[in-house]
Amino acid sequence: MDRRAVTRALAGTAISGAALLDPLEGWLRPAAVAPASHRRGRLGVRETEELESTARAFRAWDHRFGGGLRRKAVLGQLSEIAAHLDEHQAPQVERRLYEVMAQLAGTAATMAWDSGLQRRAQDYYLLALRASHAGGDKIFGANVLAGMARQMLYRDKPQDALELVRLAQEGARDVAGPRVRAMLHTREAWALSAMGRTAAFQRATAQATESLAAASPGEEPHWIA
Repeated sequence: MDRRAVTRALAGTAISGAALLDPLEGWLRPAAVAPASHRRGRLGVRETEELESTARAFRAWDHRFGGGLRRKAVLGQLSEIAAHLDEHQAPQVERRLYEVMAQLAGTAATMAWDSGLQRRAQDYYLLALRASHAGGDKIFGANVLAGMARQMLYRDKPQDALELVRLAQEGARDVAGPRVRAMLHTREAWALSAMGRTAAFQRATAQATESLAAASPGEEPHWIA
């Protein structure tokens, strides 16, 4: 069996439909302010930058090796970030920690998916989306929703995939650069193709081409390259 067939065979436990989509509507609203912890954090900008570098390295691991044992290292780092967020950090540090948490959770999601753990992957995607929301990172949140849409496509649920992409497009409309917009239009086109909507598919692919043509190097987050 190829990877797509294996994914579909192991996908029975992931939620879909209204149970998945309705709670995600909250992503379009501002994040609530959590009460500050009484424990003062000691992280500075330098330590935060090191954690960001680690998150990038784990993402590169995922692209090169997939899931398996390396997922445990990602989860260990994710647990450490959560512990730092339980402390009262400076606002700038806290925001960047949420961004790191979102990226680590996104990496954990794809690693779990590669290991055939569909519901676990979905849980990590949801954590990544919540962390993006808390950190005010709408662009990475849109990327997470695009990943969730891809998962729904592999589960033969193109309508759910299309709803997720539209939610991503709406939430990131004012901040997404041309490469991110092109990626979202491409995911939209995948869903429309799976639904047999030829004219809409052609429109979406044309929009993706147009957006990508407007992209310039170095203008967008490293993960969209």
